[in-house]
Amino acid sequence: MSNPTQQRNCRHRIATAQRQTQINRIRDEARKVRRAADELKQAADELEYKIETTNRLFDDLERKIQDTDRYYAGLVQQTRDKLADYIVRMRNLRNSFDVPDYYTSFLESEFALRDPGGLGGGNRQMLITDILSNEAELDALHAYIDAVLALKRLSDVDSVNTLRGALSALEFKDKAGIINVVVDAPEVPRDMFMGFVGYLDIVVGSFDAFHLTTGRLWFNPERDRNNPKGAYWTFFHEAFHMIDWALHSQQGELKTRGSEFTQRLYDAIRQDVEAQLRQLAASIPVDFEVVSGAFPNQHAPWMQGGLQSANAIREAAIENILAGRVVVSSDNRTNAAGANLSPVESLQLQLQNMAIAMVEGNLHQHKTPYNMITVLDAFAGASNGAVGSTHFGGRPPDYWYRPIGNPIHPTHNQNSETFANHMANWMLNNETAMQNDKDLMPNAMGVVDEIVDSILGGIR
Repeated sequence: MSNPTQQRNCRHRIATAQRQTQINRIRDEARKVRRAADELKQAADELEYKIETTNRLFDDLERKIQDTDRYYAGLVQQTRDKLADYIVRMRNLRNSFDVPDYYTSFLESEFALRDPGGLGGGNRQMLITDILSNEAELDALHAYIDAVLALKRLSDVDSVNTLRGALSALEFKDKAGIINVVVDAPEVPRDMFMGFVGYLDIVVGSFDAFHLTTGRLWFNPERDRNNPKGAYWTFFHEAFHMIDWALHSQQGELKTRGSEFTQRLYDAIRQDVEAQLRQLAASIPVDFEVVSGAFPNQHAPWMQGGLQSANAIREAAIENILAGRVVVSSDNRTNAAGANLSPVESLQLQLQNMAIAMVEGNLHQHKTPYNMITVLDAFAGASNGAVGSTHFGGRPPDYWYRPIGNPIHPTHNQNSETFANHMANWMLNNETAMQNDKDLMPNAMGVVDEIVDSILGGIR
């Protein structure tokens, strides 16, 4: 058995060994932590490097994009500059007297058509020089020449030259605009218009009208360029008034063809308007209590009872409208305050208001007043203004019938307005307006088609 000193030494060595083992373990852990920290720092350094590299790449890309933008902006500007220079050079070339022989010869022919024995050569040359030196005039002239050449491909040269002479009082831009409408028009109205260009006698003024006594067409081109019915609609409307006048004023076969349809077209217009009024009236209820309370006279036609009574009131209201007997009101829409209306007058007032709304297009989403002008004038004409708008085609009291009174006699302006309105719509190829005409005035449009066929048969 060992002595205590040995035992103590033994325990001390064991404790020392255990501490050393723990120290070694801690050192190992510390080395692992240090190694992990080093690896983490290395990863962080690598990530930071990659971020910096990426930022440099984005900076380089942004610089390249900016360089590209500047390059293409410069390229676009160069292209614009070259194009502008090219336009200037071409205009200078066109304005020089090396090339515009064609323009000069065209203008010479234009002056000859306008006034064959008028301007002398010196004066003409001065006017030509003024035109060719004015850029706006030259552009308008170019458009006019293009329009004339296009029309010559569709119509005979003599008729085209006759039209050019008739339009001589207008500016080049209006000549081009009118002839382009003729070029783009459907064949039937174009052929009819071109067949009568020899009758055109145009006077530029502040209003638009065709004068039956003089045969002159007064025309305001500035207003008609932006016509809501279509550019130059009013010019062609008045031109077809001229054709109507020519058919009835000249002698021979064409006058016979025009005159034979006068009464038929008037009757067809009245028939169509009456049919539309009857259709509208059928939707208006009749108040029988008002009838029996206000009118005890048992012999009144509307007191016979039942459906016959309602129909009698409706027919009486329609008859009043077609006779031009308007229910007194301030604006043709609402009765004057305090007035006592008979059952016929009450229904008639409702019917007038419904008919006005229809002809102004309010009952049909796709039928604006400008696409309903034929129907509007037909209703106003057939009813002597009882149904018609005061701000779309208002007419003087004796325009539709004269004298005012009973009996009243038609002026047959109903016919001429229906014909001119429909043909102007056709000339401008306004399909919506033409369809409205056919839907609401099928009988009248049937007669107009016969008139057109008959006239074309005489001029083609």
